[in-house]
Amino acid sequence: MSDLLASHPPDSRPVLLSRETAPPTGYIAETIFAAVKEAHALVDDLAAAAEPVSLPLEAARRSLFVAESRWWSRSGVSPKEASAGLGYAVDAGAIAEGELEKIDLPRVADGLNLGREGELKVVAENGTDYDVTAELRLSGEGLDFPQGEVVHVELAPGGNEIAVPVRGEESSEVRAALLAGDTVLGEAVGRLRFVTLANVLPWTILAIAVIGGVVLALLYRRQRRRRRPA
Repeated sequence: MSDLLASHPPDSRPVLLSRETAPPTGYIAETIFAAVKEAHALVDDLAAAAEPVSLPLEAARRSLFVAESRWWSRSGVSPKEASAGLGYAVDAGAIAEGELEKIDLPRVADGLNLGREGELKVVAENGTDYDVTAELRLSGEGLDFPQGEVVHVELAPGGNEIAVPVRGEESSEVRAALLAGDTVLGEAVGRLRFVTLANVLPWTILAIAVIGGVVLALLYRRQRRRRRPA
């Protein structure tokens, strides 16, 4: 495949500026069209996350632009030339997918919050060498997210800790997913516990009752000892 791509450089054929306007017919054309469609989705998702001037995105777009030409599916095209066009589509998808795989959501930190309001801490990893934008989608039974269940986050290269305001009343499981376009970059699950008067009061009353019972029992025993005849 690399030999075919090298022998058909994208800047050597002005005819490649002619784009496909309708789904092609025929086995070769349909195969290339399917590959281009798949690559297009990945490149679009990378474009949603990456900076417009990032080199990988530019490279993926360049290959995709070449792959979209109807030159590769024209009447009488040879299998060798069609394979070169398919190679550009595969190359575009591979570049985009490779960059997206460098971004991950490895962990949602378990947390203990005093009161009904607190923070959810999410750890995201950006293995690229440029800033990326992603969507953080959150869900959890009994939890309320003041910023919404979808939060747009900026991730610098390396590790990133994201703090998201959250409200709750008791122990709850929280799920987080990091997305670029339609691509799920990573998913993680954590647990949040909220210590409030409502869930502490019953245990406090019980503790007071137990301690009070023990104290009364000790006082009763001491009083009985004092009343015993000599």
